[in-house]
Amino acid sequence: MAIELEEIVDALSMLDDETTYYYDKQEERVEVVFDFDDGSYAANEDEIDWDDDRYIPLPSSREVDDYEIMAAFAHQLAEPQQQTVATSLQGRGAFRRFRTTLDDLGLTQQWYDFRAAAYRRMAIEWCKTHDVAFVDNVA
Repeated sequence: MAIELEEIVDALSMLDDETTYYYDKQEERVEVVFDFDDGSYAANEDEIDWDDDRYIPLPSSREVDDYEIMAAFAHQLAEPQQQTVATSLQGRGAFRRFRTTLDDLGLTQQWYDFRAAAYRRMAIEWCKTHDVAFVDNVA
């Protein structure tokens, strides 16, 4: 059996500081654990039995750098769009300014496609690194 790559891609696209995703080798699925403000934790389904080698953590929000993906997107554009988008990433409010700039330039869908491809590459690399069999129904 193998996990659907899209399940890992979805987890990577939803990362934040309050969630941690794990791959359950026994069930071949992704589990999410929420870190609540009071320091308590909860799983999305059954109580997770933290067996030594059953669960493999997926990359955290600190490991998946959305800013780096945004900069790579800007870099692959042709001038003058490249400079305009790269400039939008400078200073405070970069994420909001980036989105506004993409909307203004009509690049929003191109960005979504680029970001999805970046997450897909990360998911494939993660699977290969951890010897996790996957099925890619999108490719």
